[in-house]
Amino acid sequence: KKSIFPCPPDIKLINNPVKRSQVQEVLDLIKSGTRRICLHGEGGCGKTTLLQEIRGKLPQSSSTVIFDCYGGGTYLDSDAYRHRDRDAFTQLINEMASHLRAPLFLLPAHDTSYPSRFMDRLVEAAQLQQIIDPQSLLVVAIDAADNSISAARGCQPPEQSFVRNFVKLGAIPANVVFILTARTGRLDLLDLPSSFTLLPVSEFSKEETAAHVASYWPGVATTWIEEFHELSSHNPRVQYYALNVSRRSKKLSDAMQYLLPGGKGLDQVFQQQIEAAIVKSGSNIDTTKFCAGVVILARPIPLSVLASVTGLSEALIADICNDLAPGIKRSPSGEISLADEDFERFLDQESQDQGNAIRAEVATYLWSARNANPYAATHVATALVRAARGSDLVTLLQTEKEPSIISDPVLRREVQLQRLKLGITICHELKAPVDAVKT
Repeated sequence: KKSIFPCPPDIKLINNPVKRSQVQEVLDLIKSGTRRICLHGEGGCGKTTLLQEIRGKLPQSSSTVIFDCYGGGTYLDSDAYRHRDRDAFTQLINEMASHLRAPLFLLPAHDTSYPSRFMDRLVEAAQLQQIIDPQSLLVVAIDAADNSISAARGCQPPEQSFVRNFVKLGAIPANVVFILTARTGRLDLLDLPSSFTLLPVSEFSKEETAAHVASYWPGVATTWIEEFHELSSHNPRVQYYALNVSRRSKKLSDAMQYLLPGGKGLDQVFQQQIEAAIVKSGSNIDTTKFCAGVVILARPIPLSVLASVTGLSEALIADICNDLAPGIKRSPSGEISLADEDFERFLDQESQDQGNAIRAEVATYLWSARNANPYAATHVATALVRAARGSDLVTLLQTEKEPSIISDPVLRREVQLQRLKLGITICHELKAPVDAVKT
């Protein structure tokens, strides 16, 4: 399955999203013939949710494929590869094939031009979409495109994101629409051609805030809604956090209390959650270690690994995760991931002082567990490089043929290739040509 769908989305589906006035702006652009659109805005303004609402308002029988560049925070991980042409275009092609139930599937290979393969499949998919309904559309959306470019730049050595090739694709069929989302402050990273129409995504209007509140608490007084609108800085995600507090306590007043005395932005909301988690834990714990562990470890993170790295018990970590929901998510198997980039950025800021120490702890633990734990085997190479232990990586390559503990042959091969790639880079940095040749 990972070969066919290498980058599955990790987007929370909103069953009854607040109806945004900007959806109609997008639909009007499409109706007028615009085929390349970039939605941009500040953190928490609802870009991803807007995509979901647009999908529901398209002409009947239309198809929408959304590529999730953030992937629950896995976009920076050494085994995720969401930024690469090979994995991203394979995911897009095979999702189109699945949506249309057509024999357009592609298996990844190392000797192919993925943008060209994508265009070939896109033309065929557009023809099928036309047969299904001449009035329908095929929409290909890239969510959080700026994250993909950041991930590519962060590789060692730096790589190129598939977004670069995606935005420069040539003429597309008339019934195809490309939509990108990104943060306004990072639009320059995309280097968008002039063929893209930029559309800023605004914060909630008073009417949208009223609809948001009504989805949790019907019949709330207008004066209460107006005050809530101002205290939440009109930000949909701030409102989401506050309203979830009231839902858990079953008291409407707690949503307002959450934002008092002077209103809150996202960082203030997150800070309050951290402080509340410390109080609820009943112990004088250092949450910066926890924050650093969640940011630095590759996600999704097994509970046992985070416990070993931070020195906190699994039970305590589980409690902290519950208190930090919905910013932190736990899968049914207990693995930890993040819900959005804003929370990840906050955790990173909170844990700056612990960063180097936790990187060293991560490298030490993964090194010791690499032959017994598939997670450790998968991520040990990147951890060694980040902890300035490149010489250990070279030793690993010369003493271990492959990570045999990884049962999935595709992942095992990818991990070994990643180790070799990092090893060659380290050998050059260490000026060790003999080790480079051996590697």
